Amino acid sequence: MSMGEMRASSSSGGSAGTSVALVVIMSVVAIFAGGDAQRVLLTAVLTMFLYAAITFSPAVGIPLMVTYLASVGILRRYAIPIFGYTAFDPLLLVGPAVIGILFFNKLVARTISNDTPLSKWVTAVMIVMVLAAANPFQGGIAVGLSGFLFYLAPVLWYYCARDIATPKVVDATIRSILFVALIGTAYGLYQTFFGLSDVEKNWISLTNNDQGQYLANGVMRVFSIFSSFAEYVRFLCMGALIAFAWMLRRNKFAIVFCLLFFIALALSSSRGGLLTGVFGCVVIWAVMGKTYATWIPRIAVALIVGGLAMYFGLSQIKEANTVVENDTVETLLKHQAKGLLNPFDNKQSTGADHIKLFFMGVVTGFENPLGMGLGVTTIAGSKFGGVAVGVESDIGNMFISAGFIGGFIYFGCVGYAIWRSAYSWYRRRDFLSLCALGILVSSVGMWSGVAQYATTMLCWFLIGAVDRMDAEELAAKKRELGLRSASATPVPVLRTSPPGRGITV
Repeated sequence: MSMGEMRASSSSGGSAGTSVALVVIMSVVAIFAGGDAQRVLLTAVLTMFLYAAITFSPAVGIPLMVTYLASVGILRRYAIPIFGYTAFDPLLLVGPAVIGILFFNKLVARTISNDTPLSKWVTAVMIVMVLAAANPFQGGIAVGLSGFLFYLAPVLWYYCARDIATPKVVDATIRSILFVALIGTAYGLYQTFFGLSDVEKNWISLTNNDQGQYLANGVMRVFSIFSSFAEYVRFLCMGALIAFAWMLRRNKFAIVFCLLFFIALALSSSRGGLLTGVFGCVVIWAVMGKTYATWIPRIAVALIVGGLAMYFGLSQIKEANTVVENDTVETLLKHQAKGLLNPFDNKQSTGADHIKLFFMGVVTGFENPLGMGLGVTTIAGSKFGGVAVGVESDIGNMFISAGFIGGFIYFGCVGYAIWRSAYSWYRRRDFLSLCALGILVSSVGMWSGVAQYATTMLCWFLIGAVDRMDAEELAAKKRELGLRSASATPVPVLRTSPPGRGITV
């Protein structure tokens, strides 16, 4: 078969794969929608549009996908007055549908990247997840499918990035994160000072999506444009980290954006979010050191300085009778101060409870070596007749879902991915590698399995982008070595001999 015929065959295989995948995925969408033709049609249009955008222009398509996944929450809320309310909204399936089609095409064309150590770790994680999704102990097949949506779909973005994550695409992705974070911050602050709209209040009452978010005096933590309060906080952290890296590497005026994000983090009243934001900035500053040997001392110094600054600021808030003339803001800030200044007081802080939950997940993996199933640690598990036993961390959840062997494989993949990200930054010293490292480190525990649709997609996409850069460097080195060895090989020289002796070498 000629090269042209091979390309034609590959192209036709990809087209066929796309058609089959579209039919299957749209069928699943129709089932989940319960016959809601309007939502099914909107979901189908969005899926095909985003798939086409990523296929023909990744530098446009990936930012569009990030924006959609981040803002699907506000889209769903304001769709209720038009389409009515449904507990199983197919709009949530757009992201999994798009990456499902992209991955299916790669599978049909046999172009799955498995040429680096990290790619082998990711493949092992996928095998673990597939086996856990088939676990009969979790309940019906719908519970296992929900595990696919929350765990496996985000991981597939790694393979998408291996194909398309050029520096131009990664730069556009980082810019889209910053853009979405700024929009989310603006709307989140608006909700904080002026309250929720009637549509948002109606959504809360329909979904009971206020559990654990009410503080003292009836004050509720806001969620901005996102699907949840947790993803709002995560984008504030990512925005702060990108702005901080931008300030250190490119533009000192980026400190304005960094301060804005940290103000919003403080007002979000998320203690974990504020801590991970500060820790992410500490890591970014620490790895600016020229050698590995300087990283640990720089981390220690930054943690001490940052910790003292935070302690002083929180102490001022706690001691003040009235911080500002706004009861909502005062309640949010004092909630932050009480918990962070008393981390070991169970009445003031839930930090110890979060740590206990994580280790409970690990212990459960040993108590149930085969795992309890992939779907039981997702929010959708209980909706399909299963149970919800998550521990608020994807690593702990994998021990529960896949047993201790699957849990350690996932933990190993996370650790190796972070190490490769750090090594990538050390070798390249570029802005994109620095941002990727900061985002991955600060998002540990939320890479998959959580209802943070844009966050999980971004983590695995950035992992794939880092691995693509490493693979390209390795390939370039091999080509260089090949050229050197070729040039070093002795070349026979022809010379003319005296008459009668012919030509000798």
